[in-house]
Amino acid sequence: MSNRSVFIGDLSSFVNETHLMHLFSQCGPIASIEIKRSASGDSLMHGFIKFMQEDAAKLAIRYFNDKKFMGRRMM
Repeated sequence: MSNRSVFIGDLSSFVNETHLMHLFSQCGPIASIEIKRSASGDSLMHGFIKFMQEDAAKLAIRYFNDKKFMGRRMM
């Protein structure tokens, strides 16, 4: 992973890419979002957000680490 990628863990199974886009775009422009899924398409409740700029990734880590979102504390 590059310094622009952020691991997001302990997501609610109801969170989708659009939710993460709305939340994390507050930190800066996003290049991509991927929620890891099982072969059947169910969320594995973690994923990665790749920002356009390293500073945005650092801000996201500082701002959202251990914050509650949709009933679960993200890490």
